[in-house]
Amino acid sequence: NLYLKHDEIDAAVATIESLYRLDPGLLNEYILNLNTILDKDFDNTKALYLLGQCYARKGDHDSALLIFQKLMDKGEYKYVSEAATEISMTNPADVEYVNLRASSLVMLGKLDEALKVLMDYIKIEPDNMIQLFSSFDLILCKKPQLFSNIEPLYKKYKKEDPYVAELALARAHAYAGAYRRSVNSFEQCLKREDKRVVTKRALIEVIKEKPDAVPLLLTAARVFISEGEMEIA
Repeated sequence: NLYLKHDEIDAAVATIESLYRLDPGLLNEYILNLNTILDKDFDNTKALYLLGQCYARKGDHDSALLIFQKLMDKGEYKYVSEAATEISMTNPADVEYVNLRASSLVMLGKLDEALKVLMDYIKIEPDNMIQLFSSFDLILCKKPQLFSNIEPLYKKYKKEDPYVAELALARAHAYAGAYRRSVNSFEQCLKREDKRVVTKRALIEVIKEKPDAVPLLLTAARVFISEGEMEIA
């Protein structure tokens, strides 16, 4: 690439993007050039965006998802949303890109659109619903008004895994401001001795998001005091 030889990074990236759109078959060459660009400018957003797409198209999804997560960490949600949407068109059953697309939409403030992405996925892959729970959780944290859309899914999942569904409901109730119902669900989860550590961690995470939720604070204090964890209480 002539532009790379003269360190004209933006022009080099633009050229690779044009070529990629015209002929996506030369993936190895694009990946090599994009990595060369990133050696010179490791934080180049557009190069990362294209590299992630190239890895995804090549089938190296671990590398692609690592790159897209880096873009999420950089706050480049629009790029991630565009890439995840494009990749999902050719890989509609891949839940990783569905969650990535939903989380990027959430961070862009498009909560209803994010929920629709998840609901559409459930229609084609209903057995994978549990893998969307983290995205549902993120949506409820940002927009608890959508609780009524998500609650039936959690209740339905109780048939598959009562503990996971109850824990999801505990968090959802908390985000929706139904603290007493949240406490009841957390207490049901705490009855599972083999899951107490996970449940306590989830309770702490919710309290961080809802520091004024007195019933949850009291429940956490009681649980940690009863187990001798005074400092945490």
